Amino acid sequence: MHYVLVGTFTKDITLNGYTLGGTVFYSGVQARRLGWDVSVISTAESDIDLSSLEPNTKVYLQASAESSIFKNVYDADGNRVQYLSAKADPITVENAPHLPTPPDVLHLGPLVNEVPLDYGRAFPNAKIGVTPQGWMRSIAPDGKVTPRRWEEAEQLLPTVWACVFSEEDVGYDEDEIKRLATLCPVSVCTRNLSAASLFVDGKRYEVPTVPAKIVEPTGAGDVFAAAFFARYAETDEPEQSVRFAHLAAGKSIEGHGVSRVLTREQILELL
Repeated sequence: MHYVLVGTFTKDITLNGYTLGGTVFYSGVQARRLGWDVSVISTAESDIDLSSLEPNTKVYLQASAESSIFKNVYDADGNRVQYLSAKADPITVENAPHLPTPPDVLHLGPLVNEVPLDYGRAFPNAKIGVTPQGWMRSIAPDGKVTPRRWEEAEQLLPTVWACVFSEEDVGYDEDEIKRLATLCPVSVCTRNLSAASLFVDGKRYEVPTVPAKIVEPTGAGDVFAAAFFARYAETDEPEQSVRFAHLAAGKSIEGHGVSRVLTREQILELL
């Protein structure tokens, strides 16, 4: 099974300098540890340090003058305030690489509007999973990231296979959550450590999460999304896939970086 991610690698500011980040990083690590072949189509500085990627991850890097740089500030409950200080060049459909094997899942994971809405046409036979946070953000003059209404959702979501977003992405607006959920056959809205809302053909289910001790919450949503998309592709069971993803994400925040991102066997044992 081939899991292909599209989005920018980021340089995340920490107390110890920069660390590799971005949806394509965290989701890619999770998909690889689930045993999938993983390819990443990204944009960043040509000399960005990718040494923390999982072995045998294939990277197709579109060189950019600079990488996107984020700073994440969390409160005691894991709620985040985010700042952007640099932005990588956008990814283009015209430069989509030729892949030796086509993707089974194509995960579009924009962070700062760097992925075009129609990127799926580069791989028309893939199941398209979307984490749309990068299309749902406004950047203030000081770099602070805030939610915006995603007006373009009607163009994309009816055409995709599944979508994962968080209540934070939509500014905790329940009406907006319902609007997005009605546009896509299967959607999941995550809610930090509370139950996730799963929508299947418009019907809503609340799927409880698992207890977790927060050590480092960055990347948890990306781990959840990859675990959900991969498991859903394998089983065609959305509710069980949410439970699988809850375990993956819950354990991932109990360590720093990707040190606690679990393998398939570890997740299944916990289930």
